[in-house]
Amino acid sequence: MRNYELDITPASICTRLISIREQIAEEFANDLGVLAHTMGQHTMDSYYDLMEDIGLQKTKDRNNNGRRLPPHNLVFLGYALDPIDGFTPSPLRQHNFDLAVLLATQESIHRLLNKHCNDNDPHRQYLLEFYVERLESHFTGTQRYGRADDFLEELLFGPPRQVSVVQGEGTTVVVDPVRVAEWILQERREVALEWQSACKNIPSKDHIQIKRLQLDRLMQSYNSNT
Repeated sequence: MRNYELDITPASICTRLISIREQIAEEFANDLGVLAHTMGQHTMDSYYDLMEDIGLQKTKDRNNNGRRLPPHNLVFLGYALDPIDGFTPSPLRQHNFDLAVLLATQESIHRLLNKHCNDNDPHRQYLLEFYVERLESHFTGTQRYGRADDFLEELLFGPPRQVSVVQGEGTTVVVDPVRVAEWILQERREVALEWQSACKNIPSKDHIQIKRLQLDRLMQSYNSNT
């Protein structure tokens, strides 16, 4: 059995890591734009089209994956951002996108709950209860794909609920789940745009200092050899 010695240059590993990180960041920036500008609108359009088609009768005929609403068109995830450069998308792009959608949906829920801090707000009470009931099944651990869409669909097709405004006084308000879902999608759009901006800054701002250090080390190595 032979032993081989290999020289490992940490700077080369760093360069490769930066390259991969920049590719993922560029994909995230593009895909978060899709999430912000098309997916929320597609969800609501599909819901209203379904309601106008045959009323609630059609909702009984679910498709193979158990959903009432049609799936989003995610064909773009299989293509490179720039087909001219010849690079294929990162191997985990589809998985990363599904995770980004789930995290953006959860973040939008958290922000809505924090905005409506009044415990007597009926919409906040309804959303908090609905979210907590599905926290482990939709937002925790390694599970199926499309959990964010599952959560929104369950919310859209949930029945209106009477929520007490002030405990002990018997005052109730009817909460419309569709309205709550629209608020989540509007907030998710803002979250996606915010994260998109952060991803765009990774190659131009976050990596500039690291690349500067790499260049300094390269120049030091060159000067020492000469």
